[in-house]
Amino acid sequence: MGQSSKLIAEVFRCFICMEKLRDARLCPHCSKLCCFSCIRRWLTEQRAQCPHCRLCPVLTCGH
Repeated sequence: MGQSSKLIAEVFRCFICMEKLRDARLCPHCSKLCCFSCIRRWLTEQRAQCPHCRLCPVLTCGH
């Protein structure tokens, strides 16, 4: 994999599960990307705020 491909893969990785993004969502405060299932699980089982920047409320609009 080339250097630019590695950088692109890193950008499109969920910061919660560290896997390739699935049904991506974006935090409107810190612009971190995560999978819908990961952020939904975090918001319902942990806290109603972004696990990266800790700001709330987190809007999980990805489209």
